[in-house]
Amino acid sequence: MKIPQKAPDIWEILRQHPEILSMLADPKMQELVVKYNKEYVHWDELRHRKLPVEAEKLWILIKSARMMQAKRLEFGEWTSEKMIVNGYRTMCMIAEMKERSISVERILEIHREIVRDTLEDTEEEGQFRNNNEIVVADPKDATTIYHVPPDYHKIPSLMEEFCKFASNDQDDFIHPLIKGIILHFLIGYIHPFTDGNGRCARSIFYWYMLSRGYWLFGYMPISRILLYSKGKYAKAYLFTETDGNDLTYFVNYNLPAIEKALKDLEEYITRKKQEQNETMQMIEASEHLNLRQADILKNLFEEPDRYFSIAEIKGKYNVAYDTARNDMQYLTKMGYIEKIERGKSFVYRYKRVRKIS
Repeated sequence: MKIPQKAPDIWEILRQHPEILSMLADPKMQELVVKYNKEYVHWDELRHRKLPVEAEKLWILIKSARMMQAKRLEFGEWTSEKMIVNGYRTMCMIAEMKERSISVERILEIHREIVRDTLEDTEEEGQFRNNNEIVVADPKDATTIYHVPPDYHKIPSLMEEFCKFASNDQDDFIHPLIKGIILHFLIGYIHPFTDGNGRCARSIFYWYMLSRGYWLFGYMPISRILLYSKGKYAKAYLFTETDGNDLTYFVNYNLPAIEKALKDLEEYITRKKQEQNETMQMIEASEHLNLRQADILKNLFEEPDRYFSIAEIKGKYNVAYDTARNDMQYLTKMGYIEKIERGKSFVYRYKRVRKIS
């Protein structure tokens, strides 16, 4: 990916051409400013467009309008499968984190869990990097450097400041969704670890949203959607860094991804409800099952990941062991449940429901 050209220094241009701001009185200029701010174009995009005025002059007007609405954030010097398992375990850990504040020790714990057994050097798990050999580069061309993280000596103090910012909701209000996205960006910017920074950043985003009461985020596949568009993800970082750390680019990239994740979750819930209704109707309408067998199947269907023993069915329905065994064997034969050997005995779980002709 080509690195976008850094935006011009608006103060230097205004010093040389102070008359530019008077152009805002022109209704046509106002329309252009509104148009390009609605799209939130970066300088590198604007300079390639056909414009009725010089690109630099229009950029000054665009940036001036943005700055009037901007909220300043002071921070630091700013004015595979194993991974899937680790991700799941980390999400479980985050879901149990009830506290609204976060510490450096907790962040190290999150990193240790998310990268467990995936790094070449296991000693780097849950440890800040201790060198400046890390850069963010084009994966296809290592000579193209996208980002040089802060000196590693600054990481402890930056992360302390990060934790204070993440834990403090008392100062100027920032919507939790926006603040969660900012936290995500800052971990990527600081790049405190040798590897696993992206995974750690997304985990901290989830922690922040869950800790602020947005429980639905625990079920939304945001990470999957972000990874589908790695190019746009990287460009959002680059646009922010090459335009005076304007976080709007990164926020604007994340919001549609979150909206898409919510839509996917809603569609999944709707689809599952429909499947459940159809399955229950088939069970209840089946002439091949007696009432007890239909009820057994309903129980297994409602807990598809749980294993049931014959002894459990015997006790639940107060029937003889042979009766419970015959019911489970019949449901297995019909293809509704599957039989799994566990040591010297067998357990059963829901498999599927096929349509009965």
